[in-house]
Amino acid sequence: MSLVNESATARVGVPDRRAAVDEAVASLRVDGLEPCDHGHAVLHSVAEGEIGFDEAVTRIVAPYRR
Repeated sequence: MSLVNESATARVGVPDRRAAVDEAVASLRVDGLEPCDHGHAVLHSVAEGEIGFDEAVTRIVAPYRR
């Protein structure tokens, strides 16, 4: 079950996606955390509109399900 409607996220423009990713990373950094290289790559794909949020979650958790 998706927490985010993919068709709704498809309508979000790249500048808004970039801003959302920047805010998410800033939030992590405030807590002293930093996304790994894989996480940065997935976030970049989200920011550029290449993938949606559901696909991002799938890619982020995939290495831990093996």
